[in-house]
Amino acid sequence: MITGADSLCSLFSIFHDGTICHHFTVGSNLELDIYIPYLAHEVAPEHDTFHVSLANVRELRFKTWPNDRAAESNLITSAAQIFAPELDILNCELENSALKVVCTQTSSAWSYSGGELVFEVDAAVVSDQAGKSYSIEELRQLSADYWNNWQKNAGKEPAA
Repeated sequence: MITGADSLCSLFSIFHDGTICHHFTVGSNLELDIYIPYLAHEVAPEHDTFHVSLANVRELRFKTWPNDRAAESNLITSAAQIFAPELDILNCELENSALKVVCTQTSSAWSYSGGELVFEVDAAVVSDQAGKSYSIEELRQLSADYWNNWQKNAGKEPAA
């Protein structure tokens, strides 16, 4: 289980370039599937997703970045509406006691290109597609291993 604002914020920054591709809520808990093949492949070549269970999510909101620069931002508070488009994670920072996950989205069906996903949460459990759970330290190591290998290979894709 991952707790503490700094560790929870790090979790979403580790998932940089991942896509929130599925969600569902159970009471005040929020379940997310994050499609992030480059990191999931560090676990197993056939994996492409991590599951994140967020416990006791509060004050969930998404402030949009309108495509039309003259338009006003919208504030969305419904999880169904927030996660209707797939959101790509850029980074996370702390905003008082809340996490602010900066996201983009590329679907032309929406009048915004992304926004700021802000919420408070008590804890997270992260698991891979085989059901193994990860601590924040293990996720940091997976990420460091990927980026170290990427740097050694100068960003080249491995030969098939």
